[in-house]
Amino acid sequence: MPDFPKAKRTLLLLPALGAFILLSLRAREAAGAAAAGIRLCLNTVIPSLFPFLILSGLILGVGIPERWLRLPGKAFERAFHIRGSALPALLIGLFGGCPLGAEAAAEAYRRGCCSREEAGRLLIFSNNCSPGFLLGFVGTQVFGVREAILLLVLQWTVSLWLGLLLGAGKAASAAGGETEERQRTSPAGLVASAVLGGARSMLSICAYVVFFSVCCAFLPENALLRGLAELTGGLALCPEKGASALAEAAFLVGWGGLSVAFQVYSAAEKAGLPTRLYLPLRLLHGAVMALCVLALRLGPFYAVGALIPAASAAILVKSCRNKRPGRV
Repeated sequence: MPDFPKAKRTLLLLPALGAFILLSLRAREAAGAAAAGIRLCLNTVIPSLFPFLILSGLILGVGIPERWLRLPGKAFERAFHIRGSALPALLIGLFGGCPLGAEAAAEAYRRGCCSREEAGRLLIFSNNCSPGFLLGFVGTQVFGVREAILLLVLQWTVSLWLGLLLGAGKAASAAGGETEERQRTSPAGLVASAVLGGARSMLSICAYVVFFSVCCAFLPENALLRGLAELTGGLALCPEKGASALAEAAFLVGWGGLSVAFQVYSAAEKAGLPTRLYLPLRLLHGAVMALCVLALRLGPFYAVGALIPAASAAILVKSCRNKRPGRV
């Protein structure tokens, strides 16, 4: 039995017992929701994520040549105070979507590309909705392409803003050599490892999708309430296409949902990465995105929203650097 404090054990046990009784009384609805979650995995989640899981594992396993990362890696290191060799993990998170950012950050730490503390910071701001999800789902089924582009730009900008704030006043860890595993693994072994690792991650992701599909089946059909638990279902319920609805969607995109949060915790726990700040900063991420949308209710100026967190980040980072001990 896990060694939980008594209060925490009660806090976990009571909801679990209540959910067990609810599922027993409404088994048919639960089975239907689970079947819908499985269809979502087969039709959307696996086709869109599994190839990226394999490729991200392969990229991190092979390692990008140092000369390719020299200039962008130095800029990344100066901005975020994370070793430049971890830059591919950020790019995978920005373009590959949730939870690839967390998986890539954990893998970067296991490969020796960054320290434990750096990987903990990286998984917070590298985990985002993919451009394909925002443009393909939000841009066609919820709002429009312009709104999807706005959410994408704001999401990336606020993520980088968080990364700047988390790294302010810190120093990147000293570079380390290649790990023994990377030196001795053959190309065929790297591919096999990437495929098996992707399969394990995919199974975990689908398990969370099915579980939260069942949980959402017993929640009222409210966009914000369902989106707090599972992003896709919440966005699908967004009301009429107005500024308030777009702000609500922006908050949900920045937050990401509890389903994604548990996937991040799973990836972080396997690598032993800290996650204490993840949920508070994801809430901050969503709140900043929503405020930016509300501040730009005049549609033609959507793109200016990206400047709000960027400008505040520059001011805060400069302030933090000026206050560093020993700075003249």
